[in-house]
Amino acid sequence: MIKCLKLKGIVVLLAGACALFLNMSYAEILTPAAVLKRVLSKNSELAAMESKFLSQDYAIRSSYSLQDPKIGIMQEKNMTRMEQEMGAMKTWSVSQEILFPTKYFAKGATQRASASVARQEFLNKKLDLRQKALTSYFNFYAGEKILKLRMAQKDTLRQIARVAEAKRGAGTASQQDEMKSHVEQTRVENELLLQKLELIELQSDLNAILNFPPNKEMTLPETELKKPILQSPLKDVSKLTKNSKIIETQEAVLKKASAEKTLAWMSYLPDLMLTYQEPYGSNKPENAYSLGVEMSIPLWFFTKQTSEVASSKAAVWEARNTLIQTKIDVDAKAQTMASAVETYDKLLSIFETALIPQAESTLKASHSAYSAGKVGFVELLDSQNTLYSIKMDYYRNIAKYVDVLLSLERLVAQSLSDLPFEGGGL
Repeated sequence: MIKCLKLKGIVVLLAGACALFLNMSYAEILTPAAVLKRVLSKNSELAAMESKFLSQDYAIRSSYSLQDPKIGIMQEKNMTRMEQEMGAMKTWSVSQEILFPTKYFAKGATQRASASVARQEFLNKKLDLRQKALTSYFNFYAGEKILKLRMAQKDTLRQIARVAEAKRGAGTASQQDEMKSHVEQTRVENELLLQKLELIELQSDLNAILNFPPNKEMTLPETELKKPILQSPLKDVSKLTKNSKIIETQEAVLKKASAEKTLAWMSYLPDLMLTYQEPYGSNKPENAYSLGVEMSIPLWFFTKQTSEVASSKAAVWEARNTLIQTKIDVDAKAQTMASAVETYDKLLSIFETALIPQAESTLKASHSAYSAGKVGFVELLDSQNTLYSIKMDYYRNIAKYVDVLLSLERLVAQSLSDLPFEGGGL
């Protein structure tokens, strides 16, 4: 009986261990590549814009086709007695409206331009979502790292407080040192609470972008995320903006306005209506039929066609001037962002190679000197606060660096770093 119970206990323990292992194995590790993949596949707004583009694209073929023909039936009424004796005349007809041939090409060009605008807007939205998702991810990453630093700072202060207590017990330190350490611990506790609140907000923002529940826990990689590496120096930024989706979208808007202006001019051209009629019934005349041709006349051009052409001209001027200003704005923003990217890149290198190592060495030296009674408690606290402040600034600057880098990549619509990038294609 005892052996049986032991065996069951072992089986339960093994089952629990297997379940824990499976949960750990299948826990989703949120990497930048996984974030980008999910936001491009699960975002509802992006899916809606893709559907809008497809609907505009599918409508291109129909813009070249004829209108549906019309079939009619006529029967005589209020006839004379003689006509009644002969029988009522019944006629069937079919008619087809035919626009002036060049209008079909103009309508097709206009619809193609509309589809091009929708496509550029969709591609621009992809880049916009990439920027927002990865920026939110790195903000959350920086927030989590800062939280861990706050917790480590709290533990370090506890150790320093113990040293201060031991020195006061030995009579080599004043009670003020111990009191200062407790005050510093309370301050860090307050900052720790605020950092937890900020991390909850950052997590909710990231979950919203990724279409996750607001309170879903995020599992980040255990390895340190290094700063993104630039693939090439940002020298001639003006060349990078040639592929900007923001500019290409406005160029597509100008093409659409130009196509609509061409179509407006063609409203002066006549359209045709072809009609074929034939009587039917027992009393129909032999070989009787009729053909009809109608042609539209722009008789009210002074109110209709001239108004349409004037409106389309104004739309073209608006689109052209907006395009000019868009190019100026994009070039200026790209230049500013490129300078910011290079500045943050150099700044983070200084953090990694100089500031953090120097602060760590200073804290170690201050800790040893305080234990030996060579420096005061204030110097030790200052060294400790400086180190953690520098490390937290480092992660904050990584988040800022990623934000401005992603903004630049969105602006020029191309990859400039080793951050995940799926391009601007469909």
